Amino acid sequence: MGDWQLLADLSMADLVLWVRQPAAVAGEPDTWLAVAHARPTTSQMVFVEDVVGRDSEGMQGLAWAARTGGRVHLGGRQLSAGRVVDEDVVGVRASHQKDDCGAVLSRHTLASVMRSSSSLEQRYRAMADDLMTMISQGEFPTLAAATGRRRGAPRVGDGVLRLDASGVVQYASPNAVSALHRLGVSGAVPGQRLVDMVSELPRTASGSLTPVDEALPVVLTGRAAWWSEIDTGAVQVSVRAIPVVVDGRRAGALVLMRDVTSLRRGEEALVSREASVREVHHRVKNNLQTVSALLRLQARRVEDQAARAALETAVHRLGAISVVHETLAQTAEEVVDVDRVVDRVVGLVVDLTGAGEGEGEGDQRITHRREGSFGEMGSAQASAVAMVVSELVQNAVTHAGDGTVEVVVGARRMARPGEGDPTLTVSISDDGPGIDPDAGAAGTGLGRQIVEALVGDLGGTVTWEANTPRGTRATFTARV
Repeated sequence: MGDWQLLADLSMADLVLWVRQPAAVAGEPDTWLAVAHARPTTSQMVFVEDVVGRDSEGMQGLAWAARTGGRVHLGGRQLSAGRVVDEDVVGVRASHQKDDCGAVLSRHTLASVMRSSSSLEQRYRAMADDLMTMISQGEFPTLAAATGRRRGAPRVGDGVLRLDASGVVQYASPNAVSALHRLGVSGAVPGQRLVDMVSELPRTASGSLTPVDEALPVVLTGRAAWWSEIDTGAVQVSVRAIPVVVDGRRAGALVLMRDVTSLRRGEEALVSREASVREVHHRVKNNLQTVSALLRLQARRVEDQAARAALETAVHRLGAISVVHETLAQTAEEVVDVDRVVDRVVGLVVDLTGAGEGEGEGDQRITHRREGSFGEMGSAQASAVAMVVSELVQNAVTHAGDGTVEVVVGARRMARPGEGDPTLTVSISDDGPGIDPDAGAAGTGLGRQIVEALVGDLGGTVTWEANTPRGTRATFTARV
């Protein structure tokens, strides 16, 4: 099925694949059901509507083609007033070693296209007939063939060559000739060996640094159903070979060519841009960590406890943003796995209090865990969510008191019927002594203002309430 478009374009015809439907009543003939349909891009289509699911009413010779594995020309059939279609069918063999045909392929060409066909169209049709013969003998399509492992796979309209068994070009479409001339081939193309023309091409300094694909000579001689690329440094052309095998003997090959220079340059620019973006995130993370280190040094020299607490809180906020940029620096995508970020941020807040592993000030010890998943978000949303979680966890740790206190971060992401963006609901709860919800977060009220501002930007709300049986629960929602 991957090579159907190739055959439809060469045939300039619609292709329909039929499979046998056993008769419902014994003694009646089997019917045939259309299971796939391909239209040409090189000519007018025959069937405007998809024929998949229809039966073979009006089609003859399907059973004969399936039984013999051969080809049969059905001639002209009038579909509507002024629309006559030339049809032929061929049995589809899974391989040359099998006699039975599991399906039948029909080809439908507008009679007007065949009557006014040009030399190029006649050449295309001849190459399509070779492939039709190979289908009847189980030689096409080749299971090992590459049908587009990379972007820019060549198509019939991009350029096609017909080689003989020794690799000499018998026919070259105008687009194929243009592609070869852009590579640097001069003079007439037919009558020359394709592999010799390409091997004599000069390569620029940048191109000489690119290793030559070892499969290229095999592709250019048409000896294997594979693809490769010709790279001179200035021009890149994608090539794909399809050996023509008739009666078990190689009779030549079809070679498709496409100039992919601009496509490959665009891919290189995209890779370079992604690398630059990752580098920017990495440097931002390093700069934030440097600022955090300076603030920690300054906090150690400050005797005023309120000023020291403010500096330590600033370190927590910078750390939350730094974790987001560190995550973005490790991926080419502009989306963040927020679960990883939140786990890092919560651990960072707890560790900086000195109450994570072992004991902190007094007999305080904080444990933490996450329930549910935040999912993936863009960098801006991820930064805001990380900041809010950091503020709320910091608030829970600050008011935890002595003893062991567990902080639980819960997340639930769901889409409501009739609403566009899904809603993220996050709760941060602890089993500490609890605080007055109206007293504000972090004592001074600045943390609460930051949380409410960030949650407002996310299109959500935040509330504080008493936890059951003890402690405090803060819950916020966000549109993600």
